[in-house]
Amino acid sequence: MAFVLSLLLYTRFADIPTRVAIENQYASIHNMSFPAITICSPNQITISSAKHFQKTLVEGNITVDLKSVLPRLLGFYELFGDKRPEELANLQSLITLNRYSDLVFHKMMARPFGISAFSPYQIVQALEVMGMVPQSCEDFLKLCYLKQKPYPSCRGLFQPILTKHGMCCIFNSIYKYNYKTSFRNERVQNFEPYKASVGGMGDDLTVVTDYEPNNALSGTLVLAGAVRVRKIMFTEPNEFPADDESNLVHPYSESFHSIQATYTYCSDEVTTLPYWSRQCYFHDEYNLPYFKEFHNSECDLLCFVHAVESFCHCTMIYTPHLRAHRACNITSIDCIVQTTLEMNKWHRADSCECLRDCVSVRYHVEVSIGNLQALPYLVHNL
Repeated sequence: MAFVLSLLLYTRFADIPTRVAIENQYASIHNMSFPAITICSPNQITISSAKHFQKTLVEGNITVDLKSVLPRLLGFYELFGDKRPEELANLQSLITLNRYSDLVFHKMMARPFGISAFSPYQIVQALEVMGMVPQSCEDFLKLCYLKQKPYPSCRGLFQPILTKHGMCCIFNSIYKYNYKTSFRNERVQNFEPYKASVGGMGDDLTVVTDYEPNNALSGTLVLAGAVRVRKIMFTEPNEFPADDESNLVHPYSESFHSIQATYTYCSDEVTTLPYWSRQCYFHDEYNLPYFKEFHNSECDLLCFVHAVESFCHCTMIYTPHLRAHRACNITSIDCIVQTTLEMNKWHRADSCECLRDCVSVRYHVEVSIGNLQALPYLVHNL
C-alpha cells in the first residue's frame, strides 16, 4: 500500500510540476547590464536606394519601375502583398542576372552603412537587397548621449540588425548584421555589455532620430490607414530582439523611457530537478537552432521560422548565422505572407512548445511622450 501511495504521489508531481522562482526587483544595479535597445526606423525602403539600384542594373529588363515593385519587399516583415507573383519573379530575375555586376553596384550596397569595404564577386541575394534598401543607422540616428558623452550619428554605440520588423539599429547586443561579407545576422565575438553604475539620469542614453519621410518610397510609410511609427524593443544583451517588452513611438515626439529590471532565478532545490519537472530551461541547457543558447523569446521566433521552412522551403532572412543558399528569396514573399495569415492552422502548443527561462532579466518600461508639434501653441509667462 505504501508503494502504491508513493507511486500515485510521484505521478501527480510529474503531471503537475512545480517551478519555484525568485524575483528580485530591489537588488543593487551596480554592474548590472544595460538592456539591449533596438530602434527600428519606419523608413524601410528609401528613394535614394531605389534610384541607385535602378542606375546600376545592366542586364535583363532594366526599364522595370522599381518604385512600384520594391514596396512588395515589405512582405518579408508584414502582411503586404497583392498576389502578383510575376512582379516578384521579374525582380528576382533582375537581381540574379546582375549578380556579377561592377564595383559601383557593390560600393552602392555598402554606402548606406557608411563603409568603404565591398566585394566585387558576391552573389546578390535577398539578404543583401534587404540590407541595402532601408534607411541606414547613420542616417536615422542623428545624435546620441551615453552617460552625458556625445556620439555624433551614434557611431560606436549602435549597429545595424535585421529583425522581423525590418532593418533596425541595436545598442548593447551580442547580435549585429554583418554588412561587409556575409550579409546576415551574427553573434559578436568577445562581446562585453555596457554596465550600469549609479542609475538615474547619470546613466541615461539619449537618442535623436530622423526617419526622413521625404526620402521614403511612396506606399511604404502608410499601412493599414496609419502612419508607421518607430518601434523600440528592450531585451537582454545576449538575446535576439523581441516584442516581449517594446514600445511604439510616433514621429515628431519626445519620449522618456523609465526602465526597471527584474531578475528571476530558480532556487537551488528546483535547479536540480529535470527540465520537464521545473518546466524551464537554463540558457546553456538546450541548444536552440541558429541561436546556440536558449531564450524563450527566440524559441517563439523559431516557431514561425520553422513554419516558413515547412511551407515555403526556405529560411527567414533575419535568422542568425543563416546560410545564403537557404535564405528565402524575393519570390518567396507571397508564401511568407500566406503562412502568416494561416497561423491559426499551423500554430499549436504541442508542435511548438517553448518553455520559460529558468534565469532571466526582464526590463519593464514606463513611457512618457511629449508632442513636439505642440510646442508653437504653448503659452509662456502665465
